[in-house]
Amino acid sequence: MKVPFYDATREYALYKSEFDQAVSEVITSGAFILGKQVNDFEEAVCKYTGASYAVGIANGSDALVIASDILDFKNGAEILTPVFTFFASASCIARLGGKPVFCDIDEDTYCMDMRDAENRITNKTKGILPVHLFLQTADMIACMEIAEKHHLAVLEDAAEAFGMRTLYKGEHKYAGLIGDFGVFSFFPTKTLGGYGDGGMIVTNNEELYQKAKSYRVHGSTVRYHHDYIGYNSRLDTLQAAILNVKLYHIDTAIQKREKHAVQYRELLKDIAEIKLPVVKNNHKEVY
Repeated sequence: MKVPFYDATREYALYKSEFDQAVSEVITSGAFILGKQVNDFEEAVCKYTGASYAVGIANGSDALVIASDILDFKNGAEILTPVFTFFASASCIARLGGKPVFCDIDEDTYCMDMRDAENRITNKTKGILPVHLFLQTADMIACMEIAEKHHLAVLEDAAEAFGMRTLYKGEHKYAGLIGDFGVFSFFPTKTLGGYGDGGMIVTNNEELYQKAKSYRVHGSTVRYHHDYIGYNSRLDTLQAAILNVKLYHIDTAIQKREKHAVQYRELLKDIAEIKLPVVKNNHKEVY
């Protein structure tokens, strides 16, 4: 029997009335661009993660490009990023004329090896773009120590990492909320996924937040007045409505994934050809 990689219809059937009502409210209101549901979702993400600010973006890749642009990861700047990741983690830098500098991965977690990253720093290095993949975050304690030591900006690619936490300065911090910026993707297969594309930029820095909010609407803060050359990249109101429903049930979804992961680990543990990620004690994993 072929088991599908992902099937959104089961979750829809489970919460059908909630999804239908959420979508109907958007269509009835007619507010399809940056409607109330977008603001509601941004506030809900802040409440869940502890972020001070959140900006809904059209997709996770755009979120990476916009954040990279604001942090000046461009025009020849070298940005440290892991070699084992999705294309968008490097293309967001290359698109802006920056240079992705690929770093090795930790053999236990498959996330970015911060020791190797520090060895690749030059006088052109502008920032670090760690990626949180394979059930736990990158080593953000080491990452931030390097960033502070060498005066580098940090953009966390948390596209796959909604709900992941790591111990940082005595408390468990959510993925995306330790560096200057963090980004999430709400592509359907993600832990928190919509029924189409969607993304978000999060930060605790008000100045960066105001820029990100402006950049998503062509660099405008007042209609038809443009302070920056920005982008047209806004989270769709319909997707925000769907994501509001799914965020309400996110802890249940994370627990279900963890339950299945336990079963997979048990069934795969004696297969010598398969090496599974080692969960570090300071992380709260999300599968």
